[in-house]
Amino acid sequence: ICRELHMVCLLSLITLFSIVGLAASAAAKAEDDKLQVHLIMHTHDDPGWLKTADQYYTGANASIYLASVQYIFDSVVTELGKDADRHFTFCEISFLSRWYFEQTLKTKETFKRLVKNGQITIVNGGWVMHDEAASHYVSMIDQTTLGHKFLKDEFNYLPRVGWQIDPFGHSNTHAWLSSAVGFDSLFFGRIDYQDRAKRMAEKNMEMVWKGSASDPDQAVFTGAFTSGNYGPPSGYCFDTSCHYCRDDPVVDSPYLEDNNVDRMVNGYIQAILTEHQSSRGNHIMLEVGADFTGDNSHTWFKNMDKLIERIHAQDDRFHIFYSDPLTYTKARATETDIQWTVKTDDFFPYSDHEHAFWAGCFTSRPTLKYFERTASSLLQTFKQLTASPTKRVRALRAEIDHVLFQLTAAVGLVNHHDAITGTSKQHVADDYVKILAKAVTSAEALIGKVYGTSLLPQDHTESDKYTKDVPVLPTVFTMCRLYNESVCTATQSLQAGETAVVAVYNPLPRARTQQVTLPLNTHARVSVFSVGETALVTSDLLANQNQVSAESAPYSLVFSAQNVPALGSAVFLVRLADKSTASQTDAPAVLKAEKVPVEAGPHLTVSSDQVSVTFNSATGLLESITRLDVTGAEGKPLTAQVSQDFAYYKSFGSPGIGNTATLKDTRDPHLKNIQPLRDADSVNNQPGGAYLMRSATPEEVPTRLAAEKKVDLSVVRGRGLSEVHQQFSDYASQVVRVRDGSPVVELEWTVGPVPINDGIGKEVISKFTSNLRTGEKGRSKCFTDSNGREFMERVFNYRPTWDLEVYEPIAGNYYPLTAAMYIQDTTHDQQLAVLTDRSQGGASLKSGEMELLIHRRLVVDDNRGVEEALNETTGGMSHYPDWIRSGDGITVTGKHYLLLSSVSDGLKEVRTLMDELYLPLVPLFSAEPSTVKHFEALATTAAAAAGSAENKVNQADKTTVLGLELPVNVHLLTLEARSNKELLVRLAHQFAVGEDATLSAPVSVDLFQLLQAWEPVSAQETTLSANQLKSEQLAGKIQWPTEASASTRTTPAVASLTAEGKAEVKKGTQLRGAANAAGSFVVELNPMQIKTFLVQLK
Repeated sequence: ICRELHMVCLLSLITLFSIVGLAASAAAKAEDDKLQVHLIMHTHDDPGWLKTADQYYTGANASIYLASVQYIFDSVVTELGKDADRHFTFCEISFLSRWYFEQTLKTKETFKRLVKNGQITIVNGGWVMHDEAASHYVSMIDQTTLGHKFLKDEFNYLPRVGWQIDPFGHSNTHAWLSSAVGFDSLFFGRIDYQDRAKRMAEKNMEMVWKGSASDPDQAVFTGAFTSGNYGPPSGYCFDTSCHYCRDDPVVDSPYLEDNNVDRMVNGYIQAILTEHQSSRGNHIMLEVGADFTGDNSHTWFKNMDKLIERIHAQDDRFHIFYSDPLTYTKARATETDIQWTVKTDDFFPYSDHEHAFWAGCFTSRPTLKYFERTASSLLQTFKQLTASPTKRVRALRAEIDHVLFQLTAAVGLVNHHDAITGTSKQHVADDYVKILAKAVTSAEALIGKVYGTSLLPQDHTESDKYTKDVPVLPTVFTMCRLYNESVCTATQSLQAGETAVVAVYNPLPRARTQQVTLPLNTHARVSVFSVGETALVTSDLLANQNQVSAESAPYSLVFSAQNVPALGSAVFLVRLADKSTASQTDAPAVLKAEKVPVEAGPHLTVSSDQVSVTFNSATGLLESITRLDVTGAEGKPLTAQVSQDFAYYKSFGSPGIGNTATLKDTRDPHLKNIQPLRDADSVNNQPGGAYLMRSATPEEVPTRLAAEKKVDLSVVRGRGLSEVHQQFSDYASQVVRVRDGSPVVELEWTVGPVPINDGIGKEVISKFTSNLRTGEKGRSKCFTDSNGREFMERVFNYRPTWDLEVYEPIAGNYYPLTAAMYIQDTTHDQQLAVLTDRSQGGASLKSGEMELLIHRRLVVDDNRGVEEALNETTGGMSHYPDWIRSGDGITVTGKHYLLLSSVSDGLKEVRTLMDELYLPLVPLFSAEPSTVKHFEALATTAAAAAGSAENKVNQADKTTVLGLELPVNVHLLTLEARSNKELLVRLAHQFAVGEDATLSAPVSVDLFQLLQAWEPVSAQETTLSANQLKSEQLAGKIQWPTEASASTRTTPAVASLTAEGKAEVKKGTQLRGAANAAGSFVVELNPMQIKTFLVQLK
């Protein structure tokens, strides 16, 4: 009986469990059938905007704003510990890393636990949320890699979601980068108001974005927020510190007269329904948080807890829960029945209403943009030199790692979307410059030390053993940062009879020839001797007409560094003659610009061996360009009619033109930035400012700086170059320069101080007008680069994905130029390109025209939160509460590079020049007696001429550390020592599909042969940010169903060498990525591909 009772009980229990299980399954299914509402608790923390990054972190300078990021982390960690269902999303690693390293061991472990269990999600994972218009792709990769390395090292965490919620427009390059670093999704807030309206109506706010036409495998699921920003629904911002985010709390007590729970619940339900109307599928995402919110996150969670509970109790249509962007992404991936649209263009320019195009920030603060570009270039040189396989350099590893982090973090910080854009307050911009200058100074000093150890012979010190006690040479070489101002103490301090060593380093992976310019304070006879060639070098000594500062040298010595090897050096001796040798005939005489009189003839022509430029003597303007080395129509040299002039647009809202805005937005700065006023008065009277470009009238004809006057001309003709000097006005001049050995026409412009005493803000442009036919009437066409990578076609008053309603035909056709723009006339086989030395805005408003915005000086703010006019002055600005500027407007010097080509060879020449401009030759100097004596001995002995082993100069006699020279379509993008046993290496294909008949083809590179000096043992391909193996990333990558056919995936290369030195091919390796019996490691690059490797060394 007992046994039977036991069986009955057991069966009863089984039945009961089955019923319970079925009920739970039914409940889960019923829950899944509801609309899934993902609440994304987050905070957006700018590393500098109204306050400096330090002030935002600590909470200092509360007179400007109360934000304090350190307390946000403190508060969030505490609140998450109270409820395992709570989630929070962080982004900026520059803040997270600082906070984390300040914490106790217990707090660190708590944070790690919250990351591991998914309560904390980290999105983007870059050092900052970089800009997508002004940032160069190399800087974007570097700052992302820095942040990802921190997350990998500290938490073993791999970000899977891109989070670009605040940048002012979005680039194809960033979409490509998002996929290449392993992101499955990308979300952002700002999207053009017309584009947003169309997408909301068609339920296309989410899509699959393929950012590279050449690399279609790189695709990322992309969502744009329907609000156009990244804040919560209106009325549901529950912060205590932020001025703009103090909405009423949810009051649900029946005993309080202010009970508002029904109103709050109904309002939030309406927000959910509104969001769902613009969405496809059964999942929506609502952002809960905004700028610097969360330092009392208890208020957020308490109010949201009440809303969730109340809505669930009275409305069974929704399942509302705390989530994160990764959970949302994975949920979206389960909706396989949705065929997502595919986007292939970009999101520029961005406008938040009819007269508000965020195109001014493409150019704002041009000196900061230039400083960032040169610092980014220096960072690549620093990585290369400090990755040297020599024992002396390896002995400096601890110091190298410290400075490398300092410079990488500083360059990364300045690529923050409120830094490089020029849209911060003046004192914040000054802080960015200070941080970057400190890092650059440290890097220059260490480069001088490393450079010196690599150039001097191995027997220069008593010991050469690889130990911690290796003696280190003193810093024997220095660098000159202010070349663009003709300032260099090392050369300007030379006296008669003295000699300086000039070592020129080439950071490109191929040999190159480039002219070098050295500032001098004396016009004494000077000679240049090449140590490697053991011969005197032809040079020119020019008198500098326009000295931009009191420190600028009055003279410039120019000579050509011929065939400087890849990642190698050439060394020169520069000697000022003493009285006994002052009559030597090989030294150049001083060349002074001679004014060109009108009676000299209708035309002035100067030429190099490859290009000729002609000026109209009557107007003083450029008139034509001829390529002497390229055959054009009818067998004659390729020629185009090209004119260049300076002009300015009057900025709307300036008091001096009478259209001053009648309404000033007095709301909180953060609210102004993300929710601009939309009433008619505010829209119609929108002024220009740091963010926005708006001309005085929609069809304004820019005012010439030269007015109706002739531009004064003067000419210099040297042995290796010729110059034409133009004076357009009392604040604008230009030197047009042609150099032997180059097809480029170099235009060095100087603009400032831009006058504003007439009450008119001015947008100064350099305008090129040609006879090229570049589009039908009203549909001119040009091409602009995307962050220095692929070129985007731009058509006047046109958007590829919607019918544009035109209100601002000038600003609405300005696009970001990180590196270049060009126009083509395919009928006449002509291409005209302009390359820049920094990020700028550019447009083609008519056929055959290109104009670039080079300087801005404005008198009013654009009501986007900065609350300062963009008016940079030499004396800067006083601090709170006065905010008074002092001094005159700044003067800006920059360069444009004009290149006329045939269409067939045009992109080859442009791409090659882009690499050369980003990574120019790096001169270093030493006048230290022992160093000079050493190289003088080499230069004057037969042993040097014969290259005898005992006197040979390491890397100074034109040898390269690389095992092979790379072709022009392959770039050694990164060469960085992660340790003395590991290299981070990136190889990049520099051409897009269809750009060149030969150079757009796939290329194979033997990585081990390239790096043979380092004795590589094994290599593995990783994601772009080097935080995981490529094979692992691809295995877990979400495949999104689209309306277009899917692309095939490639298998990454994985190979290692056995102990005997034989190659071992691991499972899953394809032939084109495998090692062969000789121990090579062949990498195949398709157009525009970048492949990243971690290389282990012997």
